[in-house]
Amino acid sequence: MNPKDIIESIRKEKLSAGEVNLRTMAGAIDRLQKAFPRYGSFLMEFIQNADDAESTRIKIRLTDRVVTVSNNGKPFTEENVKSLCDIAGSTKSPEEYIGYLGVGFKSVFIVSDSPTIHSGDFRFGFNKRLFPNPRYFPWQIFPHWLDGEHSVEQDFTTTFAFEIKDSTLIDKIREELHPESINERILLFLRHIKEIVIEDLDKNYVRVINKSDKSEQDEYRIIRIEQRIGKNNPSHSDWLIFRDSYDVPPEVSNDSVTIDWERNSIRKREVVIAFRISDSQQLVPEAKGTAHIGVFSFLPLKEIQSGLKFLIQADFLTAPGRGELARDCKWNEWLATCCFRTIAQKCISSFLKNEKWRFNYSSILTSDGAGHELFKRFLSDPIESYLKQNLLLVSEEGHLVSPNQAILIKPTVRSLYDVADIAKLYPDKKVVHNDCAFPSLAEVSSLEEDPKYFLQSEDGQQLLELKSQEKNVDFFTKLYSLIVSFYNYGYFTSRYTRY
Repeated sequence: MNPKDIIESIRKEKLSAGEVNLRTMAGAIDRLQKAFPRYGSFLMEFIQNADDAESTRIKIRLTDRVVTVSNNGKPFTEENVKSLCDIAGSTKSPEEYIGYLGVGFKSVFIVSDSPTIHSGDFRFGFNKRLFPNPRYFPWQIFPHWLDGEHSVEQDFTTTFAFEIKDSTLIDKIREELHPESINERILLFLRHIKEIVIEDLDKNYVRVINKSDKSEQDEYRIIRIEQRIGKNNPSHSDWLIFRDSYDVPPEVSNDSVTIDWERNSIRKREVVIAFRISDSQQLVPEAKGTAHIGVFSFLPLKEIQSGLKFLIQADFLTAPGRGELARDCKWNEWLATCCFRTIAQKCISSFLKNEKWRFNYSSILTSDGAGHELFKRFLSDPIESYLKQNLLLVSEEGHLVSPNQAILIKPTVRSLYDVADIAKLYPDKKVVHNDCAFPSLAEVSSLEEDPKYFLQSEDGQQLLELKSQEKNVDFFTKLYSLIVSFYNYGYFTSRYTRY
């Protein structure tokens, strides 16, 4: 059949369902639409679907109450069209694609009563106004053929167009076009898309987001995300990306929730861990307190708070509405555990090999205490337990040492010690490098930083006795210079003149 005949055959097949079934389908679609948490959910859905179509570019444009979304991926096939005209079915394989529930396109009906699709040889649409009693009729799955020329934007293969049904929705959609909603970081977790262009022609707003691979390593990738808004100079962020795949264990496959969500036939799932790195290629924590920090599920979930200082992505199952992760779910617990395993087995080994990352990786891995209970229980807490047993710190000589072999001496006090002093007073310890940052869970011996309290401490007394026995004039000159720089000189004269 040619494309037009395919559209007509779908309509005839739907009509043969009978009035009662059609009314039931209309109710199901209505409930499905109400489950989407935001008016702009459809934009994330189309980004996801463009990536599944192996697109490298996608353009989202708003002008004159019309939103168009174009991509350069594979054009529609007959099976794709049939999937779009179903309520919850899909031709996508859950092994190969991000989204496969067949519900994503229905989110567009929240904002439009007349979406159109031009892809390959297909040009069709859905139109509420073509049906006399649309409240009780599933018009959202009844396609109609569009006569006339294709309306695919140049250099793209597929274009969706949606006339916004209510002018009051324009501002809500416009908000979704900005970085607070469509964050540039979503490119980190897409397989194919390398560029997203967002245009609001009514407001003369243009945003371009690009992704490039800067790495040459097999263990990880270093990805640069560049973003330009209008004529401003582009900003960028660099990310360290780890990917790992895991076999789904039988107890997870056989869980009732896994079966309900049609994940029981899946053999493997991938998890992705992303760490922010600075221009000097050092690990830095992802900014806290922003609207977009934490965990990515498949894209329509967008992001939720995780309490972590890095990003994770996996096929987490969601509660109805796709705005929150499903709780008490073996599938999600298993994926969170897989994220931990990737960090413990893959990320940390790479950190320790790197001359910069080894200094502060443990402080990046530890949680700030907030976030979703799922990640606290199956990711944050296990990371802390692992670090308590396996943490390695960097010594002044550049060696890796365990916390019980290390001693922390801050620069103010460290200047009083020479190499021989350390060897005599702490023969079984290595001094932690001044650039080494680590969490409080690391039980490391440390000296008082304030000179006053240090001199009153046991360590300070030992050093004073040693230097007094050596009659080391240079040391006491240095000591008194340090005191003067911190306090009134007279405060100490009565206490330490005996040395």
